[in-house]
Amino acid sequence: LLPALATSGGPLMDRLRSAVSLVGHGQGFRPWLDIPPAELRANALQVCAAVPTLIMALYRLGEGLDPVDPDPELGYGANYLWMLTGERPDAERARAVEQYQMLTIDHGFNASTFTSRVITSTGADLAAAVTGGIAALSGPLHGGAPARALDLLDAIGTPENARPYLVDAVTKGEKIMGFGHRVYKHGDVRAGILKTYARAAAQKAGTLEWEDTADTIERVMAAEKNMFPNLDWPAGRLYHALGLEIPIYTPIFALSRVAGWAAHVIEQVGNNRLI
Repeated sequence: LLPALATSGGPLMDRLRSAVSLVGHGQGFRPWLDIPPAELRANALQVCAAVPTLIMALYRLGEGLDPVDPDPELGYGANYLWMLTGERPDAERARAVEQYQMLTIDHGFNASTFTSRVITSTGADLAAAVTGGIAALSGPLHGGAPARALDLLDAIGTPENARPYLVDAVTKGEKIMGFGHRVYKHGDVRAGILKTYARAAAQKAGTLEWEDTADTIERVMAAEKNMFPNLDWPAGRLYHALGLEIPIYTPIFALSRVAGWAAHVIEQVGNNRLI
């Protein structure tokens, strides 16, 4: 079924959602109410291991390419890049992806994690909870923001255009993707960490123009709206500098967040009440 799913068209996140559901079905996942904790943990490890392979297989098959088998000698982030290109990534590229994964593995009761816990609270199997998490993450206001942050950079272009563009956009009530956060009202520390990796990757790629424009945008947003970047703001620039295609931006988020969802499932099971 995987080749048919890969070439069916539509967003990669939609195909990933279906593929994870197939994994749960094919591996015989059962409602957690009917299995011991060790089996639930094994289910969690199975899904976490399968997701990066599924993403890259679906992506490459959709592009008319053969999937690349995972390399057991590579780490989680490095393997993702290996399965994308068939070339072993250098240590800096692998570390940049791993840093993003560490920063996004969990973030409390965000939309996708809450969705996963609601599903878990009914006694459903782990694949059902993760599938629901992927569905919630696929929304532009949750997992799709990095790509839309790049649209903003592309529209502004040079640092000189930043202030007039943003003042006009804010006056019209338009949402500035990559800025503001429900929790981090005074700045997202994760954004500052990832910004360092984004600039280093851009410098290596010889594409620092967007970094300079991004710095100006940050200053204007702080001065005009008292709003600060969230993690999505540098994430899109990092992906771009690493040469990654936009269709796999949100799946990279899913790649890390699946471990967080699995951990939340196990925690919910430990003291469950129906939500």
